Formats: sequence, structure tokens, C-alpha cells
Amino acid sequence: MLRTSTERCAPRGNRRLRFVPMALLTASVILTTPSIRAQDDLHVQYKFNGLADGALPAGNLLADGYSHVLGVASSGGKSCTPFPGCGVVFDWAHGYLVPKYTFGSLGGLYNFPTSGLARDAAGNLYGDMQIQYKLNVDVGVIYKISPSGKGELVHTFPTEEGLPYGGLTLDAEGNLYGMANEEIFKITPKGVESVLFRFDNPTVTGSTPSSLAIDADGSFYGTTAYGGPGGNGGSAGLGNGVLFKLSPEGTFTALHYFTGGAGGALPNSLALDGNGNIYGFTEDGGDLATCAKYDGGAFSNGGCGLAYKYDKYGNFSVIHSFTGFDGARPQGIPLILSDTVYGATSAGGVFGATEGLDGYGVVFQITANGTETTLHSFTGKDGLEPSTGLIQLPNGDIYGATAFGGHSSLSTNPCKTSGTAGCGVLYKIVLPM
Repeated sequence: MLRTSTERCAPRGNRRLRFVPMALLTASVILTTPSIRAQDDLHVQYKFNGLADGALPAGNLLADGYSHVLGVASSGGKSCTPFPGCGVVFDWAHGYLVPKYTFGSLGGLYNFPTSGLARDAAGNLYGDMQIQYKLNVDVGVIYKISPSGKGELVHTFPTEEGLPYGGLTLDAEGNLYGMANEEIFKITPKGVESVLFRFDNPTVTGSTPSSLAIDADGSFYGTTAYGGPGGNGGSAGLGNGVLFKLSPEGTFTALHYFTGGAGGALPNSLALDGNGNIYGFTEDGGDLATCAKYDGGAFSNGGCGLAYKYDKYGNFSVIHSFTGFDGARPQGIPLILSDTVYGATSAGGVFGATEGLDGYGVVFQITANGTETTLHSFTGKDGLEPSTGLIQLPNGDIYGATAFGGHSSLSTNPCKTSGTAGCGVLYKIVLPM
């Protein structure tokens, strides 16, 4: 399937318009304040300005060394006219942000990153990218950036395989694994691709793989956004998604079928805790009744999403259903510290629900007993629409990023509007003791 370049920066499952002035709603909405820490320890580390440093950070962040944070800004940068920049790879440390690589004309054609980063033992960075093969037609590519900042193409996908998405996973031998269209692929260090599995039976295997993780034994765990019993992968009856395992030998096992409603729908990222347990998020489903009371019923059709656990004994449980007031649509890879889950939602929260944005998003904590605490509710000035999960650096600091917000004061800032927009922020949050 070919996609046009106008689709290049739209995160999967995201339903918001980009760079549109934000109109205020006239109807008043009374919000129920969620549980928020008395001492809020979120600190904005950097406000993107949409110029050389990029805009709209997206995908997973990487902890590099003791105090460096690496990430991808999916727009901005100093090249790629007439587009608003093709994006950058950035390196933040000690209060400074350095564009490590600027996307634009790798291979002589316009190119744009579509995921976060993976890194091998030698320090090379890898990611998904799309290249404008010809006017309004893009093809998928895997790129590599050396420690010195040199970019090169590792693999170009045939047009029938569509675009890679969702990021890459590396094994100890340097093989890359990821997803494109309805398949899981492997690419060797020499760029040779093989297809490990095709999702060609939506009611059993699911449809549209949305996340992938690998354990120490070489088994893959992931989710599909759609499919499962009652889902045909077509325009109707899509199904609510599947949690699956793929063995090193290629044996597929459906671990859990999402049921929609209280059971969750549209699963996205997941994480393995090293003890045989899986934690993950769904963007839809959950406590539909309470969620419908938020922002005049903005999420009443689908729900606000939930967090779940699939334990090593094969038991699935919902550990928290978001209500909108405490966040909606969790995003990014869950951060698991001991038996506590940390993450961010792209919507919901105390602020922004009366401004046409369905809330600015929150950072949250869920303890082992299911107690959810909103660690921070974004205000727009300190970020809007968290677009990454949280990562922990070796020094213990926790970082995340938002796609918008920040209120950069630069007159040349392409994200500047009279509303609460901005090109995004990189933030640090101090977790509860």
C-alpha cells in the first residue's frame, strides 16, 4: 500500500489535527480533579522551536550514557523545503540540545522519520523512515546513523510491503526486527530482509500489528491494533486487537483477545518486566461510563483507554481504566520499575478540556494494587499531548516528551500561534519517594 507524503507525520491512532489554531469552546465543562501529588516535580528541560532543533518529538526516547537523551523530532529541521522540515535526531545532555542528524535528502530524495530509535552495541542508531519515491508516493526505508553522525540506507522495502512503523528491536547479533503493513520482518546487519510472520487471518492472528518486544530467549511479544474474534480486518467489524507471542521457530500463539468496552480496545505499546510478565496499554475501552462524563463526552464512543497486565501464568487483568480526568489514550512504552507502571497519556487531565483538545495529557503512576496517581497534568506551557513513553537514565532521572506545547517565544517559530501550541518539549519528572 502506498501512502502520500501528507500522511508522513501522523502517529498511529492519533486523532488530532496538526498546527491548527485552537478555538475555545463556548460550553462550560466542570471537571472532577483527579488525585494529583501535592508537590509536582515536572521540569521542562527543553522547548523545541521548530527550526534546526526540530518539532513534534515522537516515538521512543533512548537513554545514552549517564545523562544523554536521544530522540526523534518528526518535523522541523533546517532542510526539506517546501515541507516544514523533515525532522531531526536530537541529543540532549546537561541542558543543551544538539541536532545529531537532520533528515532531508538521504539517497537524493526527500525523507522523513516515522518512529523512534534503536541502538546497537557499537552506538549506531536505527529507525524507520519513508522516502518520497516520486510526487505524493512514498516507500519505506530502514536507516542507520553512525556515532559520527553519518546517515545511510540499510534497507528499502518493496512498494507492496508498505511503510515500516512502530520502531525497531535489535537482538544480540545486530539483527533488526520490526513491522510493515501486515507482517513482522527481520533485517540482517547486511540489509537482507526476511518475513517472519504475516497477519493474514485477522480473526485469529489479529490485524495491523502495533508493537513488538523480544525476550532473552528470542521470543517476540506484541499486539495488533485490530482483529480477533468478530473482526475481519475490513472496514466493518475490525475487532478489538490481539496480544500475541511468536516463538523463535515462527509458531504464533494468541495470548489474549481484547473484547472492547471494559476489556479494552486498540492496544498499542507493551513492555516485558524480565520476570515473565507483560504490561501494556490500550487507547480505547475501559470505564466507558465515567469516561463519557469527561469533556462533554469527547471519548464516549470509544473510552479513555486502560493499562493491563498479562502475567507469567497466563492471566490477563486490567490494572487501571482511565477516566479522562486522570488521563486518556496512554501512549508509548510502559516504564516498569519494580511492580509499578509509569507512563503518559496523550489526552485527558485537568487542563485543556474546554479548548477543543480533549485535555492536554498527564504523566501517571499505577502501583501494584492498581492505585493510579496523576503525577502531572500538562498545562500547554509545559507541554501538550505527550507523544513518547518515559525512560529512566542510569542516574535515575526520568524523561519524556510532548508533541506540542512549550510556548516558544521566537518570532520565527513555525509552531507559534495565539493559542497554547508550540513545537513540543522534553521534560524530566521526579518520581514519588
